[in-house]
Amino acid sequence: MKFTLANRFKNWWQSWQQHPTTIWTLSILWLLLISWLAFLWNLGNIGLVDETEPLFAEAARQMTVTGDWITPYFNGE
Repeated sequence: MKFTLANRFKNWWQSWQQHPTTIWTLSILWLLLISWLAFLWNLGNIGLVDETEPLFAEAARQMTVTGDWITPYFNGE
């Protein structure tokens, strides 16, 4: 018997066909890994939202309330 790439692939494929649960298990594991990498990798990062944006919004609100358009007040100071 000659060990060619086609024969190796054929033997490999036949061994996989004998155990279909292994194929399903590996497929599901790969799908979960790819999903984790795509969706959960940077879940805790700020991203496009600036964490100081509420501070600037409050300063703008206080400027509107007091009428002082020159001095921004942060936390009432």
